[in-house]
Amino acid sequence: MNRKLAWSIGILMATASPALAQQTGQAAFDAWLQSYRDLGATASYDSARDSGGTLTVTGLDLSFETTFSIPDPDEDGEDLTLDIDFSWTSEQVVATNMTAEGNLFSVDRMTIADGSLFSVRLDPEGEDDDIVLESRMDGFELIKGTWPALPKLAEDPQRPFSRWLPLLRTIKDTSFEEERVSRLTFDFHGGDSIEGAKVESVVEDLVVRDMHDGRIAEYGTGQVRQETTFPMEDGETYTETTTIAGTAMTGLDYTALLALIDPQARGSGEFKQFIGSVSSNGYRVESPYYDAAVDLSGYENVQLRAPETDLLATLDRLVTSGEEPDPATVILMVVDVYRSISLGRAFADGISFGFDIDPDVTGSGGIGQIVLSNVSADGLEEFSISSMEIDLGTEGSFSLGRFFFGDIEFAPYGPIKAFASDLDNLDEPDPLEVARIFTPRSIAAEIAGLALVGVVPEGDFSLDRYYMDMKSVVPPIPTSFEVSTEGLEMPVAALDDQEVIDVLQAVGIDVLRLTEKIRMRWDPDTEDLIIENLVVELGQIGKVRASARLGGLARSVLENPQQFQALIATLNIKAFELELVNEGGVETALALMAEESDVSENLMAELLLEQLRQALAVIDNEDFTMMVMEAAEAFIDDPRNLSLTIAPGRSIPVSQVAAGVMTAPQMLPELLGVSVEANR
Repeated sequence: MNRKLAWSIGILMATASPALAQQTGQAAFDAWLQSYRDLGATASYDSARDSGGTLTVTGLDLSFETTFSIPDPDEDGEDLTLDIDFSWTSEQVVATNMTAEGNLFSVDRMTIADGSLFSVRLDPEGEDDDIVLESRMDGFELIKGTWPALPKLAEDPQRPFSRWLPLLRTIKDTSFEEERVSRLTFDFHGGDSIEGAKVESVVEDLVVRDMHDGRIAEYGTGQVRQETTFPMEDGETYTETTTIAGTAMTGLDYTALLALIDPQARGSGEFKQFIGSVSSNGYRVESPYYDAAVDLSGYENVQLRAPETDLLATLDRLVTSGEEPDPATVILMVVDVYRSISLGRAFADGISFGFDIDPDVTGSGGIGQIVLSNVSADGLEEFSISSMEIDLGTEGSFSLGRFFFGDIEFAPYGPIKAFASDLDNLDEPDPLEVARIFTPRSIAAEIAGLALVGVVPEGDFSLDRYYMDMKSVVPPIPTSFEVSTEGLEMPVAALDDQEVIDVLQAVGIDVLRLTEKIRMRWDPDTEDLIIENLVVELGQIGKVRASARLGGLARSVLENPQQFQALIATLNIKAFELELVNEGGVETALALMAEESDVSENLMAELLLEQLRQALAVIDNEDFTMMVMEAAEAFIDDPRNLSLTIAPGRSIPVSQVAAGVMTAPQMLPELLGVSVEANR
């Protein structure tokens, strides 16, 4: 709001009359006020005295009224209206060496009396339910200021928005060495339309330096304080107080902002810096129910580019047509504006907070840092939260080392634009086609150092790390995929399956530790699906590891997954490996089965081996049966690890394997190069 006010002051000063010979003092000031009258404003003052190049004007009063009207699409409805009143009053304005020459005004120095009032009054629907913003200035000073003549704006009911564009263009031609205000106060209040809310703000020591060609080199403030109040249902008043120790901004370019709405800037397609950096330190907020603080926050490298859409002309059409807006037009306009904005980095460091809503809902906590970086229509590099701690008192605690979401490459705009443009003609869009158009080409996420203590009745949860990385060259199907869950500890009692809970608790396992990993990718050159690492590990039980290489996964199948039958004709097996690593699960299972069957563990082992031998009889391959049984007996006797490997030496079509299962299963072990080993 502070910058908006500074710009508004700039607008009020950016005044002129038609091309004149050089005028000084009162004549220039009168020409300035006349330019407001030419716009339909009223402007007057009580007296003026010009002495030695110093002009002193008393009793300045300037006001302007306008109405925006939006036709109601229903013929029997009333038009929507918004009455806007601006005013500026000041007891005294002092200008040193004020001149008007050609289309330019200039002063060496201008001051405005303390207590000068700038106000904006909004009256929606003419119901006298005004929303009012009043601002008072103390210690205003302008050094070496120059501003252009205001353009004359013709009345144009068909262009309620774009008719103001010439006025907005004049701001970029305003310049000054320095503008400062020692104290700004804002009073924002209204009626039922904002539920009786009231906002009072105070800004100390506002300084703007070196504005030329629409660019501001530096902007800053001292302390900022804001108090928000509104009535509550019980008749009490809720009050929230916010303070900021100081703010600073560098490298503001108004011309980049103007390019968003100025059709003269369309077509460039290049991003232009809008803001170099903004920072705020010592942020504090207090209320009856919560408080929060941020040591340092800000953002950097905000860039804008001209959108393809003529936004003002589009708004003109939407509000003057008297028809319901076309959904495709609105969607494309919003997306187009979004595509015209990019952010280099936003951050908040040293966050702390507490809340005391009622005796049962209390707590406190903190966050080390929040970061958002490189956000644009092309993607998002990072959104991360680090070092989060929340203490919920008797309800437990929550901690998080790091949360990350990023490495996102968004889908290209061309297909999205074509889809949105034809939205009205699509009765029922194909879900696969919609997914193909909108699915990001890459995305990654990470959670590390997560702990829930005392939050869940069944027990505590913790997680060392969860990581996910997905990429696709044939969207929406992932063609590179990695997921890992490391060190997930959870109480067995929290599982959904009571039978599993009973079994695990029977052998003394009350806390389950889980690790899962899978990494796979599709090679577009060889059309191979490569599963490089698949691991499932249960602490105190064991782990399973697998890897595989499957060929013949054609791009056409990925592009048309609904025709998955074609995969059977092309898919082939190149390699496969599966390993079971025992960490106590085999002994536990054997003991439980023996107890349930009321036999000894040795007898149960023999019964299991006999069942395996009978199952292998179906394959009818003596050498394969002998290899499997030797490995099984060795594993039962000393259960360390058991592995299955398929290495055919050449690609074996899945269709051939399926046929072999039905007609000649005894040939499959040799065909696939199967080997089974124990304790290798």
